[in-house]
Amino acid sequence: NNFESADATMSARGRGRAGRGRGSASSAARERKPADAVKQFPTPANVQKLSEYLHSLSESNFDTYGEAFASMVLSFSSDSSKLKEAVTLIFDHTVEDKERAPLGGRVCEKIICGPSQTDTRSEFRTCLLRRFQSEYQDKVSTRSHSIESWLGVFSFLCEIYVRVRVATGEPISVVGKAVLSSMEYMLQLQDMDDDELESVCCYLKECGSILQQLDQNRVDSIFTIMKKKLLSKNSSCRSRCLILEAIEYRLMGWSDPKGTLQNFYPDALADAIVEDELTQ
Repeated sequence: NNFESADATMSARGRGRAGRGRGSASSAARERKPADAVKQFPTPANVQKLSEYLHSLSESNFDTYGEAFASMVLSFSSDSSKLKEAVTLIFDHTVEDKERAPLGGRVCEKIICGPSQTDTRSEFRTCLLRRFQSEYQDKVSTRSHSIESWLGVFSFLCEIYVRVRVATGEPISVVGKAVLSSMEYMLQLQDMDDDELESVCCYLKECGSILQQLDQNRVDSIFTIMKKKLLSKNSSCRSRCLILEAIEYRLMGWSDPKGTLQNFYPDALADAIVEDELTQ
């Protein structure tokens, strides 16, 4: 799973609790931040201002301000050290909370997958993959320190696989292999947390179809492990519910066009959590 060498191959083929507000600032002021930032950066932004802008981005305003943020990052084309700082800023902000992963994925997609490929986009991608490689290598240490931190990294990794494409329109295969390895790692843990299982099941539903295209044998193996967990007497009601939904989703061709599972499993999962609490 060498992120860096895989990125070189793609190029050859053509291609802190950061979510807090500003203390006493009003919500209206915070909402104006992206627009204000655009006015302030006709020339390359500095990293501190980029940080302020990033903290103001949200799913609700991304369509309006995402392009401007990407342009700020790409303005570091003449300064590779600042570009690396930008990668660190985006990465650290995103992995602090796994709920930020989708937005982090959209940010990176906007920066990397522009209408024209540039050296700056390629360098950003290379820096990002190097950071993921480092985090992947340190996954045992990260998880031992904080499962939440590890899930932040895992969720961001999955979002990159879901969103970012190479010039041919394909997902980044080395990232997909790292996603599979991460899932295997968690599923084989003796002390796997139900939150980890939920993340695995969630992203199997999200990107299981393209993971299966990448390596069906490994996806088969993952579901074999999950079925064993399903039958284990030590499994919680919540974990069984999560696994059953993922299995059914795959059996339905990685889709739920009639909303059958969506209508059933949220209530079933809520009941399972209550049952687990009552039996503790």
